[in-house]
Amino acid sequence: MQGPLQITSYLASRGHTIFFLTGPSFHSQALSAGATEVWDNTFGALTPSLISAQHSYPQGHLRWNYQQKHIFLTGASARHAILSSCLSSLHERYPGRKVVIFNEVFFLGAMPYLLGKPYPEGQQVKVINFHTTINWLVSNEIGPYTLCLPPAETDAVRERYGELYEEMRPEARKTVEYANAIFRELGATRDVEGDFLFSELLRLPEVVLLACSPSLEYPRRDGSSGGGGGGGGKVRYIGGLPRKKVGEEMAFPAWWDEMEKNAARAPDDPGRKTVVLVSQGTANNDDYGELLVPTMEAFTDREDVLVVATLGQQGKKLPDDVLAAVPPNTRVVDYMPYDAVLPLADVFVFNGGYGGFMHGVMNGTPMIIAGTAADKGEVAARAEWAGVAINLRTGSPTPTMLRDALDRVVGDGKLKAKAMEIKEENEKMDALGAIEKLIWQLSE
Repeated sequence: MQGPLQITSYLASRGHTIFFLTGPSFHSQALSAGATEVWDNTFGALTPSLISAQHSYPQGHLRWNYQQKHIFLTGASARHAILSSCLSSLHERYPGRKVVIFNEVFFLGAMPYLLGKPYPEGQQVKVINFHTTINWLVSNEIGPYTLCLPPAETDAVRERYGELYEEMRPEARKTVEYANAIFRELGATRDVEGDFLFSELLRLPEVVLLACSPSLEYPRRDGSSGGGGGGGGKVRYIGGLPRKKVGEEMAFPAWWDEMEKNAARAPDDPGRKTVVLVSQGTANNDDYGELLVPTMEAFTDREDVLVVATLGQQGKKLPDDVLAAVPPNTRVVDYMPYDAVLPLADVFVFNGGYGGFMHGVMNGTPMIIAGTAADKGEVAARAEWAGVAINLRTGSPTPTMLRDALDRVVGDGKLKAKAMEIKEENEKMDALGAIEKLIWQLSE
Protein backbone atom coordinates (compact mmCIF):
# COMPACT_ATOMS: atom_id res chain seq x y z
CA MET A 1 0.00 0.00 0.00
CA GLN A 2 2.95 2.35 0.51
CA GLY A 3 3.39 2.69 -3.25
CA PRO A 4 -0.14 4.00 -3.97
CA LEU A 5 0.10 6.30 -0.96
CA GLN A 6 3.41 7.69 -2.20
CA ILE A 7 1.98 8.20 -5.69
CA THR A 8 -1.09 9.89 -4.22
CA SER A 9 1.07 12.28 -2.20
CA TYR A 10 3.05 13.26 -5.29
CA LEU A 11 0.03 13.73 -7.55
CA ALA A 12 -1.84 15.69 -4.88
CA SER A 13 1.15 18.03 -4.56
CA ARG A 14 0.89 18.58 -8.31
CA GLY A 15 -2.75 19.62 -8.07
CA HIS A 16 -4.53 16.44 -9.12
CA THR A 17 -7.93 15.48 -7.67
CA ILE A 18 -7.67 11.97 -6.27
CA PHE A 19 -10.37 9.59 -5.12
CA PHE A 20 -8.77 6.71 -3.27
CA LEU A 21 -10.38 3.26 -2.89
CA THR A 22 -8.93 1.30 -0.01
CA GLY A 23 -9.75 -0.71 3.09
CA PRO A 24 -10.75 1.02 6.33
CA SER A 25 -7.33 0.52 7.92
CA PHE A 26 -5.74 2.81 5.30
CA HIS A 27 -8.48 5.46 5.28
CA SER A 28 -6.62 8.03 7.38
CA GLN A 29 -3.30 7.39 5.63
CA ALA A 30 -4.86 8.07 2.23
CA LEU A 31 -6.33 11.35 3.45
CA SER A 32 -2.99 12.34 4.99
CA ALA A 33 -1.32 11.57 1.67
CA GLY A 34 -3.54 14.13 -0.03
CA ALA A 35 -6.51 12.16 -1.35
CA THR A 36 -9.54 14.39 -1.95
CA GLU A 37 -11.86 11.65 -0.78
CA VAL A 38 -11.53 8.03 0.33
CA TRP A 39 -14.00 5.29 -0.50
CA ASP A 40 -13.97 2.20 1.69
CA ASN A 41 -13.05 -0.81 -0.41
CA THR A 42 -14.46 -3.93 1.23
CA PHE A 43 -12.95 -7.20 0.11
CA GLY A 44 -16.07 -9.33 0.30
CA ALA A 45 -16.11 -12.79 1.83
CA LEU A 46 -12.36 -13.33 2.15
CA THR A 47 -12.15 -15.51 5.26
CA PRO A 48 -9.25 -17.08 7.18
CA SER A 49 -10.45 -20.50 6.03
CA LEU A 50 -10.18 -19.47 2.37
CA ILE A 51 -6.67 -18.20 2.96
CA SER A 52 -5.53 -21.28 4.88
CA ALA A 53 -7.07 -23.68 2.34
CA GLN A 54 -4.43 -22.69 -0.22
CA HIS A 55 -1.89 -24.74 1.70
CA SER A 56 -3.74 -27.94 0.80
CA TYR A 57 -2.40 -27.44 -2.72
CA PRO A 58 1.27 -27.98 -3.54
CA GLN A 59 3.27 -24.82 -4.05
CA GLY A 60 3.23 -24.01 -7.74
CA HIS A 61 0.59 -23.53 -10.41
CA LEU A 62 -2.14 -25.49 -8.61
CA ARG A 63 -1.88 -23.24 -5.55
CA TRP A 64 -1.68 -20.20 -7.83
CA ASN A 65 -4.92 -21.24 -9.55
CA TYR A 66 -6.59 -21.58 -6.16
CA GLN A 67 -5.32 -18.14 -5.09
CA GLN A 68 -6.66 -16.52 -8.25
CA LYS A 69 -10.10 -18.05 -7.79
CA HIS A 70 -10.65 -17.86 -4.07
CA ILE A 71 -8.44 -15.05 -2.82
CA PHE A 72 -8.13 -12.47 -5.59
CA LEU A 73 -11.44 -13.01 -7.40
CA THR A 74 -13.32 -13.27 -4.10
CA GLY A 75 -14.73 -9.84 -3.49
CA ALA A 76 -14.34 -8.65 -7.10
CA SER A 77 -18.09 -8.03 -7.20
CA ALA A 78 -17.97 -5.85 -4.09
CA ARG A 79 -14.97 -3.91 -5.37
CA HIS A 80 -16.66 -3.37 -8.74
CA ALA A 81 -19.74 -2.01 -6.98
CA ILE A 82 -17.65 0.46 -4.99
CA LEU A 83 -15.76 1.60 -8.09
CA SER A 84 -19.03 2.05 -9.98
CA SER A 85 -20.51 4.13 -7.16
CA CYS A 86 -17.39 6.27 -7.09
CA LEU A 87 -17.52 6.83 -10.86
CA SER A 88 -21.18 7.82 -10.67
CA SER A 89 -20.39 10.27 -7.89
CA LEU A 90 -17.58 11.78 -9.95
CA HIS A 91 -19.93 12.25 -12.90
CA GLU A 92 -22.44 14.10 -10.72
CA ARG A 93 -19.82 16.42 -9.23
CA TYR A 94 -17.53 16.85 -12.24
CA PRO A 95 -19.69 16.41 -15.36
CA GLY A 96 -17.63 16.19 -18.51
CA ARG A 97 -14.33 15.62 -16.72
CA LYS A 98 -12.13 12.81 -17.99
CA VAL A 99 -11.26 10.13 -15.46
CA VAL A 100 -8.10 8.05 -15.22
CA ILE A 101 -8.33 4.89 -13.10
CA PHE A 102 -4.95 4.06 -11.62
CA ASN A 103 -5.63 0.38 -11.16
CA GLU A 104 -3.59 -1.96 -8.98
CA VAL A 105 -3.79 -5.22 -10.91
CA PHE A 106 -5.10 -7.37 -8.04
CA PHE A 107 -8.02 -4.99 -7.43
CA LEU A 108 -10.07 -6.55 -10.27
CA GLY A 109 -13.00 -4.17 -9.76
CA ALA A 110 -12.38 -2.42 -13.08
CA MET A 111 -12.31 -5.61 -15.15
CA PRO A 112 -15.98 -5.65 -16.24
CA TYR A 113 -15.45 -2.18 -17.76
CA LEU A 114 -12.30 -3.34 -19.51
CA LEU A 115 -14.33 -6.23 -20.92
CA GLY A 116 -17.00 -4.09 -22.57
CA LYS A 117 -19.35 -2.85 -19.86
CA PRO A 118 -20.19 0.84 -20.51
CA TYR A 119 -18.96 3.32 -17.94
CA PRO A 120 -21.66 5.17 -15.92
CA GLU A 121 -23.33 7.98 -17.85
CA GLY A 122 -21.02 7.43 -20.83
CA GLN A 123 -17.98 8.73 -18.96
CA GLN A 124 -14.65 9.05 -20.75
CA VAL A 125 -12.36 6.80 -18.73
CA LYS A 126 -8.84 5.56 -19.27
CA VAL A 127 -7.22 2.82 -17.18
CA ILE A 128 -3.61 2.38 -16.14
CA ASN A 129 -2.60 -0.98 -14.73
CA PHE A 130 0.01 -0.51 -12.00
CA HIS A 131 1.76 -3.84 -11.49
CA THR A 132 3.38 -4.43 -8.11
CA THR A 133 5.32 -7.61 -8.76
CA ILE A 134 7.28 -9.35 -11.52
CA ASN A 135 6.36 -9.20 -15.21
CA TRP A 136 4.33 -12.40 -15.50
CA LEU A 137 3.08 -11.96 -19.06
CA VAL A 138 3.11 -15.43 -20.58
CA SER A 139 5.98 -15.98 -22.97
CA ASN A 140 8.14 -18.92 -23.97
CA GLU A 141 11.08 -16.62 -23.22
CA ILE A 142 10.48 -17.23 -19.50
CA GLY A 143 9.36 -20.22 -17.48
CA PRO A 144 5.80 -20.34 -16.13
CA TYR A 145 5.08 -18.28 -13.03
CA THR A 146 5.96 -20.05 -9.73
CA LEU A 147 8.71 -22.26 -11.25
CA CYS A 148 11.46 -19.66 -10.73
CA LEU A 149 13.31 -20.63 -13.89
CA PRO A 150 15.97 -18.49 -15.58
CA PRO A 151 15.28 -16.70 -18.86
CA ALA A 152 15.53 -18.87 -21.96
CA GLU A 153 18.78 -18.49 -23.87
CA THR A 154 18.34 -21.26 -26.46
CA ASP A 155 15.53 -22.48 -28.70
CA ALA A 156 15.58 -25.81 -26.88
CA VAL A 157 14.82 -24.09 -23.58
CA ARG A 158 12.08 -22.01 -25.21
CA GLU A 159 10.52 -25.20 -26.53
CA ARG A 160 10.68 -26.75 -23.07
CA TYR A 161 9.03 -23.70 -21.52
CA GLY A 162 6.28 -23.96 -24.10
CA GLU A 163 5.73 -27.59 -23.09
CA LEU A 164 5.47 -26.56 -19.44
CA TYR A 165 2.78 -24.01 -20.30
CA GLU A 166 0.87 -26.71 -22.19
CA GLU A 167 0.95 -28.96 -19.14
CA MET A 168 -0.53 -26.18 -17.00
CA ARG A 169 -3.07 -25.01 -19.56
CA PRO A 170 -6.09 -27.22 -18.66
CA GLU A 171 -6.20 -26.11 -15.01
CA ALA A 172 -5.36 -22.52 -15.93
CA ARG A 173 -8.24 -22.46 -18.41
CA LYS A 174 -10.68 -23.47 -15.65
CA THR A 175 -9.58 -20.38 -13.72
CA VAL A 176 -10.24 -18.18 -16.75
CA GLU A 177 -13.72 -19.67 -17.15
CA TYR A 178 -14.39 -19.08 -13.45
CA ALA A 179 -13.36 -15.43 -13.83
CA ASN A 180 -15.39 -14.95 -17.00
CA ALA A 181 -18.55 -16.11 -15.23
CA ILE A 182 -17.99 -13.48 -12.53
CA PHE A 183 -17.22 -10.69 -14.98
CA ARG A 184 -20.20 -11.55 -17.21
CA GLU A 185 -22.50 -11.41 -14.19
CA LEU A 186 -21.13 -7.93 -13.47
CA GLY A 187 -21.91 -6.72 -17.00
CA ALA A 188 -18.89 -7.63 -19.12
CA THR A 189 -19.86 -8.09 -22.77
CA ARG A 190 -16.87 -10.17 -23.80
CA ASP A 191 -14.70 -12.81 -22.21
CA VAL A 192 -11.10 -12.87 -21.15
CA GLU A 193 -9.18 -14.47 -23.99
CA GLY A 194 -6.24 -16.77 -23.53
CA ASP A 195 -5.67 -19.42 -20.90
CA PHE A 196 -3.65 -17.66 -18.20
CA LEU A 197 -5.85 -15.24 -16.32
CA PHE A 198 -3.58 -12.61 -14.81
CA SER A 199 -1.37 -12.49 -17.87
CA GLU A 200 -4.44 -11.57 -19.92
CA LEU A 201 -5.83 -9.14 -17.34
CA LEU A 202 -2.51 -7.34 -17.26
CA ARG A 203 -2.86 -6.53 -20.96
CA LEU A 204 -6.41 -5.14 -20.93
CA PRO A 205 -5.94 -1.42 -20.10
CA GLU A 206 -4.31 1.23 -22.26
CA VAL A 207 -0.96 0.75 -20.54
CA VAL A 208 0.77 -1.39 -17.92
CA LEU A 209 3.36 0.19 -15.65
CA LEU A 210 6.15 -1.89 -14.11
CA ALA A 211 7.75 0.01 -11.23
CA CYS A 212 11.31 -1.12 -11.85
CA SER A 213 14.02 -0.69 -14.45
CA PRO A 214 14.40 -3.13 -17.39
CA SER A 215 17.62 -4.52 -15.91
CA LEU A 216 15.58 -6.07 -13.08
CA GLU A 217 13.44 -8.13 -15.45
CA TYR A 218 14.29 -10.96 -17.82
CA PRO A 219 14.78 -9.94 -21.46
CA ARG A 220 12.29 -11.25 -24.00
CA ARG A 221 12.80 -11.36 -27.76
CA ASP A 222 9.04 -11.48 -28.40
CA GLY A 223 8.43 -7.94 -27.13
CA SER A 224 6.44 -8.92 -24.04
CA SER A 225 9.07 -7.32 -21.85
CA GLY A 226 7.78 -3.88 -22.80
CA GLY A 227 9.51 -0.58 -23.47
CA GLY A 228 11.98 1.09 -21.14
CA GLY A 229 12.18 4.60 -19.84
CA GLY A 230 8.46 5.30 -20.08
CA GLY A 231 8.55 4.92 -23.86
CA GLY A 232 5.91 3.51 -26.14
CA GLY A 233 4.26 0.13 -25.94
CA LYS A 234 1.61 -1.29 -23.68
CA VAL A 235 4.10 -2.50 -21.05
CA ARG A 236 6.37 0.26 -19.77
CA TYR A 237 9.12 0.31 -17.18
CA ILE A 238 9.12 3.49 -15.13
CA GLY A 239 11.78 2.72 -12.52
CA GLY A 240 11.32 2.17 -8.82
CA LEU A 241 9.45 4.63 -6.64
CA PRO A 242 11.91 6.97 -4.90
CA ARG A 243 12.96 6.52 -1.30
CA LYS A 244 10.62 8.18 1.16
CA LYS A 245 11.98 10.80 3.50
CA VAL A 246 11.87 9.91 7.16
CA GLY A 247 9.52 12.32 8.91
CA GLU A 248 10.53 14.47 11.84
CA GLU A 249 7.87 12.72 13.90
CA MET A 250 9.73 9.43 13.53
CA ALA A 251 10.39 7.86 16.94
CA PHE A 252 13.83 6.27 16.77
CA PRO A 253 14.84 3.51 19.19
CA ALA A 254 17.34 4.22 21.95
CA TRP A 255 20.11 2.42 20.07
CA TRP A 256 19.78 4.49 16.88
CA ASP A 257 22.77 6.67 17.77
CA GLU A 258 24.92 3.54 17.61
CA MET A 259 23.79 2.98 14.02
CA GLU A 260 24.58 6.51 12.91
CA LYS A 261 28.01 6.54 14.54
CA ASN A 262 28.84 3.21 12.90
CA ALA A 263 27.77 4.46 9.47
CA ALA A 264 29.98 7.53 9.90
CA ARG A 265 33.10 5.39 10.26
CA ALA A 266 35.33 4.92 7.23
CA PRO A 267 34.85 1.60 5.39
CA ASP A 268 38.36 0.48 6.38
CA ASP A 269 37.96 1.48 10.04
CA PRO A 270 38.54 -1.72 12.07
CA GLY A 271 35.87 -0.58 14.52
CA ARG A 272 33.17 -0.34 11.85
CA LYS A 273 30.62 -3.15 12.03
CA THR A 274 28.80 -4.78 9.13
CA VAL A 275 25.12 -3.94 9.64
CA VAL A 276 22.62 -6.62 8.63
CA LEU A 277 18.95 -5.66 8.42
CA VAL A 278 16.66 -8.71 8.63
CA SER A 279 12.91 -8.75 8.05
CA GLN A 280 10.26 -11.35 7.29
CA GLY A 281 8.04 -8.63 5.83
CA THR A 282 4.80 -7.13 7.10
CA ALA A 283 2.59 -10.21 6.64
CA ASN A 284 4.75 -13.29 7.23
CA ASN A 285 5.54 -12.72 10.89
CA ASP A 286 3.75 -15.45 12.79
CA ASP A 287 6.82 -17.69 12.95
CA TYR A 288 10.07 -15.79 13.37
CA GLY A 289 11.89 -19.11 13.31
CA GLU A 290 11.78 -19.08 9.51
CA LEU A 291 14.31 -16.29 8.94
CA LEU A 292 14.68 -13.81 11.77
CA VAL A 293 15.86 -16.28 14.43
CA PRO A 294 18.34 -18.09 12.12
CA THR A 295 19.83 -14.73 11.17
CA MET A 296 20.32 -13.74 14.80
CA GLU A 297 21.88 -17.14 15.51
CA ALA A 298 24.14 -16.92 12.47
CA PHE A 299 26.03 -13.91 13.84
CA THR A 300 25.82 -14.48 17.59
CA ASP A 301 29.60 -14.72 17.94
CA ARG A 302 30.50 -12.13 15.30
CA GLU A 303 31.74 -8.98 17.00
CA ASP A 304 32.16 -7.38 13.57
CA VAL A 305 28.42 -7.73 12.78
CA LEU A 306 25.44 -5.77 14.07
CA VAL A 307 22.02 -7.30 13.33
CA VAL A 308 18.92 -5.10 13.19
CA ALA A 309 15.73 -7.18 13.32
CA THR A 310 12.44 -5.52 12.43
CA LEU A 311 9.27 -7.41 13.30
CA GLY A 312 7.13 -5.90 10.56
CA GLN A 313 4.22 -4.44 12.55
CA GLN A 314 3.87 -1.69 15.12
CA GLY A 315 3.34 -3.16 18.56
CA LYS A 316 4.62 -6.58 17.52
CA LYS A 317 6.73 -8.43 20.09
CA LEU A 318 8.99 -11.46 20.04
CA PRO A 319 7.77 -14.54 21.90
CA ASP A 320 9.30 -14.76 25.38
CA ASP A 321 11.57 -17.71 24.53
CA VAL A 322 12.94 -15.93 21.44
CA LEU A 323 13.33 -12.64 23.29
CA ALA A 324 15.36 -14.33 26.02
CA ALA A 325 17.79 -15.65 23.40
CA VAL A 326 18.41 -12.40 21.52
CA PRO A 327 22.21 -12.07 21.12
CA PRO A 328 24.00 -8.98 22.45
CA ASN A 329 24.85 -7.84 18.89
CA THR A 330 21.18 -7.80 17.79
CA ARG A 331 18.85 -4.80 18.01
CA VAL A 332 15.12 -5.47 17.77
CA VAL A 333 12.40 -3.01 16.74
CA ASP A 334 8.73 -3.70 16.15
CA TYR A 335 8.48 -1.60 13.01
CA MET A 336 10.65 0.87 11.18
CA PRO A 337 10.42 2.02 7.56
CA TYR A 338 12.96 0.30 5.36
CA ASP A 339 14.06 3.67 4.00
CA ALA A 340 15.12 4.71 7.51
CA VAL A 341 17.33 1.67 8.13
CA LEU A 342 18.65 0.65 4.72
CA PRO A 343 20.86 3.73 4.19
CA LEU A 344 22.80 2.62 7.28
CA ALA A 345 22.79 -1.11 6.45
CA ASP A 346 25.36 -3.09 4.49
CA VAL A 347 23.16 -6.08 3.69
CA PHE A 348 19.39 -6.67 3.61
CA VAL A 349 18.21 -10.18 4.56
CA PHE A 350 14.51 -10.75 3.79
CA ASN A 351 12.02 -13.19 2.35
CA GLY A 352 11.65 -11.83 -1.18
CA GLY A 353 8.54 -9.67 -1.07
CA TYR A 354 8.51 -7.34 -4.06
CA GLY A 355 8.08 -4.21 -1.98
CA GLY A 356 11.09 -5.08 0.17
CA PHE A 357 13.07 -5.94 -2.95
CA MET A 358 12.48 -2.53 -4.50
CA HIS A 359 13.35 -0.79 -1.24
CA GLY A 360 16.67 -2.64 -1.36
CA VAL A 361 17.16 -1.57 -4.97
CA MET A 362 16.35 2.09 -4.33
CA ASN A 363 18.79 2.19 -1.40
CA GLY A 364 21.57 0.44 -3.30
CA THR A 365 21.74 -2.29 -0.66
CA PRO A 366 22.89 -5.79 -1.67
CA MET A 367 20.47 -8.47 -0.57
CA ILE A 368 20.30 -12.02 0.74
CA ILE A 369 16.89 -13.46 -0.11
CA ALA A 370 15.29 -16.46 1.57
CA GLY A 371 11.82 -16.93 0.13
CA THR A 372 9.89 -19.34 -2.08
CA ALA A 373 6.18 -18.78 -1.40
CA ALA A 374 3.88 -16.79 -3.73
CA ASP A 375 6.01 -14.52 -5.96
CA LYS A 376 8.99 -14.52 -3.59
CA GLY A 377 10.93 -17.24 -5.36
CA GLU A 378 10.48 -15.43 -8.68
CA VAL A 379 11.65 -12.16 -7.12
CA ALA A 380 14.69 -13.89 -5.62
CA ALA A 381 15.57 -15.46 -8.98
CA ARG A 382 15.42 -12.10 -10.76
CA ALA A 383 17.42 -10.35 -8.04
CA GLU A 384 20.14 -12.98 -8.36
CA TRP A 385 20.10 -12.75 -12.17
CA ALA A 386 20.37 -8.95 -11.98
CA GLY A 387 23.44 -9.27 -9.76
CA VAL A 388 22.10 -7.52 -6.66
CA ALA A 389 21.34 -10.49 -4.39
CA ILE A 390 22.26 -13.95 -3.23
CA ASN A 391 19.32 -16.33 -3.63
CA LEU A 392 19.25 -18.97 -0.89
CA ARG A 393 16.42 -20.88 -2.63
CA THR A 394 14.66 -21.67 0.62
CA GLY A 395 12.30 -19.93 2.99
CA SER A 396 14.00 -21.45 6.03
CA PRO A 397 17.77 -21.03 5.73
CA THR A 398 20.25 -22.38 8.25
CA PRO A 399 22.61 -20.10 10.17
CA THR A 400 25.50 -21.56 8.18
CA MET A 401 23.86 -20.60 4.89
CA LEU A 402 23.37 -17.05 6.13
CA ARG A 403 26.94 -16.70 7.40
CA ASP A 404 28.36 -17.95 4.11
CA ALA A 405 26.10 -15.60 2.14
CA LEU A 406 27.13 -12.57 4.20
CA ASP A 407 30.80 -13.38 3.78
CA ARG A 408 30.27 -13.56 0.02
CA VAL A 409 28.53 -10.19 -0.08
CA VAL A 410 31.09 -8.41 2.08
CA GLY A 411 34.16 -10.17 0.69
CA ASP A 412 33.36 -9.73 -2.99
CA GLY A 413 32.04 -6.20 -3.39
CA LYS A 414 30.50 -6.93 -6.80
CA LEU A 415 26.94 -7.08 -5.47
CA LYS A 416 27.32 -3.70 -3.79
CA ALA A 417 28.72 -2.14 -6.95
CA LYS A 418 25.89 -3.58 -9.05
CA ALA A 419 23.29 -2.51 -6.48
CA MET A 420 24.54 1.07 -6.66
CA GLU A 421 24.55 0.98 -10.46
CA ILE A 422 20.94 -0.22 -10.65
CA LYS A 423 19.87 2.23 -7.94
CA GLU A 424 21.14 5.10 -10.10
CA GLU A 425 19.45 3.64 -13.17
CA ASN A 426 16.08 3.53 -11.41
CA GLU A 427 16.42 7.02 -9.96
CA LYS A 428 17.12 8.51 -13.39
CA MET A 429 13.88 7.03 -14.75
CA ASP A 430 11.84 9.28 -12.39
CA ALA A 431 8.89 6.97 -11.72
CA LEU A 432 6.60 9.62 -10.22
CA GLY A 433 7.23 12.04 -13.06
CA ALA A 434 6.60 9.26 -15.60
CA ILE A 435 3.25 8.44 -13.96
CA GLU A 436 2.07 12.06 -14.07
CA LYS A 437 3.21 12.47 -17.68
CA LEU A 438 1.22 9.40 -18.68
CA ILE A 439 -1.88 10.62 -16.86
CA TRP A 440 -1.73 13.89 -18.80
CA GLN A 441 -1.27 11.98 -22.07
CA LEU A 442 -4.31 9.83 -21.40
CA SER A 443 -6.35 12.90 -20.45
CA GLU A 444 -5.78 14.70 -23.74
